[in-house]
Amino acid sequence: MIKIYKNTLRLDGEITTINGKIKKILTAQFQPGSGPCVWYEVDDELKDIEIKIIAIGTGWELPREIKFWDYIGTVQDGMGFVWHYYATPFNNTNVEKDLGDIFGAFFGTGVN
Repeated sequence: MIKIYKNTLRLDGEITTINGKIKKILTAQFQPGSGPCVWYEVDDELKDIEIKIIAIGTGWELPREIKFWDYIGTVQDGMGFVWHYYATPFNNTNVEKDLGDIFGAFFGTGVN
């Protein structure tokens, strides 16, 4: 089963860590009352992983390792600051099962 979860994000160059059976990061946006947040899909069939997300302010020098991270969104925090969020890259898929489900549905049989 796939569900969508939300975590609040840190500011000012700090790292937010999220753990779980994360399939995909959907977006980073500002939610009134909560602040900057990230929404992501969790799939019970995947393995547990850890993803780190960093907040970089406009005009800041980017850390060297950021070129290997994935950009996930820009958030205006409601106090006049703009934060750009990057996440450590990950690949947490169950392609073999997904293909089995697709072909099974197409041909009317299960493929294992």
